[in-house]
Amino acid sequence: MKHRAGIKKVKRSVLGQLLWEFNHALFCSILPFQMRDRLRCPKCEKVGTWKPHEPPRRWLCKWCGWYEDIARTGWCRPCLRKRVWMLCPLSPGKLPHEKMSRIDPWRG
Repeated sequence: MKHRAGIKKVKRSVLGQLLWEFNHALFCSILPFQMRDRLRCPKCEKVGTWKPHEPPRRWLCKWCGWYEDIARTGWCRPCLRKRVWMLCPLSPGKLPHEKMSRIDPWRG
């Protein structure tokens, strides 16, 4: 999987923004039922890696690093210095699929 650098601004209509907010709230509310662990990433299509996060409302794939929020999309990486996922990390680390060469536990 090839990662492209850069962040892309997203223009959504008012209805698109409302639907995005509704979907995020819906998937955050199913956390007690553990159905959130079955969501599939739209880029790498791995099952169980696509997670809603708050605050701010955003989505992040913990396998390939695809990031989406209400205003932008892009690839992010783990930052070794701050120990969080960042769009522009200070000291970029490896993604899980780069660490695990052949093993693919989330292939679905």
